[in-house]
Amino acid sequence: MGTLLLSLDPVYFDDKGLGAADAVRLRAALANWMEKTPSWISYKRRPGYGVNLHLAEALGAVFMNYAGFRQPPRCYVAAHDIPRAAPFIPLLANLTGEAPSLSIVLMVLSIVSPSTEAPFVEFAAGALRACLKRFPDDTKFWVDYGVGEQFCNWVEGVMSAKGVAVLDALAVRAPVEEIVSNLIRLGLPKAANLETALSKG
Repeated sequence: MGTLLLSLDPVYFDDKGLGAADAVRLRAALANWMEKTPSWISYKRRPGYGVNLHLAEALGAVFMNYAGFRQPPRCYVAAHDIPRAAPFIPLLANLTGEAPSLSIVLMVLSIVSPSTEAPFVEFAAGALRACLKRFPDDTKFWVDYGVGEQFCNWVEGVMSAKGVAVLDALAVRAPVEEIVSNLIRLGLPKAANLETALSKG
């Protein structure tokens, strides 16, 4: 089904006859199948830093990402088409909450990086906060794998486009500041600069 989804996504995102309701239904069907597999159940219990090949293919399809071997995941949806992914966010947020992990958070960041609109900002803040709860002291996760720096870059992009006030308007300032504070504690220099920018806002 992952292959089917990969072939249908261009039809949906290019607006060539597949409506949002059907696109959501197909993605939910793949996610439902995936959640019943032993690979997902095991991954949910022990997310770690890697994911087996078969699960990676399904996850990549669900999260609109190419997940190459030893390559960081990359969203295959063009930046100008990302707004059409908004109907998928509730499903993706649910999966992220079930298994906050390196693979998933990198896919989330690749999805939200082109957009500063409300559903994507809320999605990213929730995903990163779920990871904070699971990996609060893990410098390998936040620093070595670059999750913290990517998060800071994304927040800076949102603030540059919309201003700091958007974080208050969307009720995500508190989780963002919590993550930034933890990144400072873990020794990420970029987080200190972001904290200063947030305080000025």
